[in-house]
Amino acid sequence: MNIDVRQLLVTLALLGLACDGPAHPPEADAQRVAHDVETGPATAPTSSHNGEAEADDSAPASAAALLPLLRARHREDLPDAETLARHRDAAEGLRWLATKGTPLSVRARALSLLRHYPDATTRALLERSAETGGHASLRAAALRGLAGFADAPDDALRARLLDALRDDDPRVVEAAASVMASQASLRATLERVSDDDELSSESRARIQSALSRPAG
Repeated sequence: MNIDVRQLLVTLALLGLACDGPAHPPEADAQRVAHDVETGPATAPTSSHNGEAEADDSAPASAAALLPLLRARHREDLPDAETLARHRDAAEGLRWLATKGTPLSVRARALSLLRHYPDATTRALLERSAETGGHASLRAAALRGLAGFADAPDDALRARLLDALRDDDPRVVEAAASVMASQASLRATLERVSDDDELSSESRARIQSALSRPAG
């Protein structure tokens, strides 16, 4: 029996592709990347016996204790200042979670909650996190964290908040406007720029919304 060797090799190659399955379409890869950006990478830091992610061995004890609280399903269940005060070295734990916590929402919540610990170390972290170029949800959360310094704002903080009102992302604009509207020392400044023609119509709308809420 004559065998066409070339045809046999082609057939075997096609069978190999079939066994491997179809390649992922570009759309699936794009969706996966977008999911990782919003929620953090699929690989968790360390897993406990019940399958929930934990802070790794480099984390301070307070980070491990605070992590479950920051993963609350609802915002109203997040810890307040009184709850945080019951945890020793809570500021250190929040700072660790703000840079290494997963998913991304944990980092954002930690940044925002650092408003309860307005010291120099916290401010340096919040300033870095608020820099343009980072993920918008983290930049917005860092601005909310800087609210802890807004009762007596210096020129640098005032300038940062004003600059954030011109950000391309509405989450950042809303965060800056909310912080400024909540503090009497900054509210008057926000009112003065609320009709600035250099601001986008969407930014002006978010500023007006913030000003519609009472200070404090």
